[in-house]
Amino acid sequence: MLPHKMILSIISLLNPISATPIYYLTNCYNNINTIQHAEIDYYKSAPVLPSSIPPSQIAVLNPSMTLDYEDGTWRAKKPFNITVVIGADAYVAKAGTDVGYATEGTGKVVSCYRLVRSVVYTPDDGSTCTADYACY
Repeated sequence: MLPHKMILSIISLLNPISATPIYYLTNCYNNINTIQHAEIDYYKSAPVLPSSIPPSQIAVLNPSMTLDYEDGTWRAKKPFNITVVIGADAYVAKAGTDVGYATEGTGKVVSCYRLVRSVVYTPDDGSTCTADYACY
């Protein structure tokens, strides 16, 4: 059985944008002005990473610090409603491992997976936003 990350990558290669909505738990760093922040990036369809397309919606979790997402519960209410729970040992899990879950505002529950750290996108301010986890 193929790991979920590999399946999503294969889908993305066959279809540059798949129909799978996805949430990335990201940390963004700007090496020019040393500003950093944490956000959840929502894409209506899973992009091939790194994406030249910005997320459909962005929920900033912390405007001045990055976050260690493992062993925590993270909630966003604007511009979308989601609660994400990532397990304690998630950081040491192999890529593709199911490490938690997310409950969308509609009540739908999706799984969260460990990624190989990936650049999700690069905003216009020169930051780089990377993710270790994705929920879909």
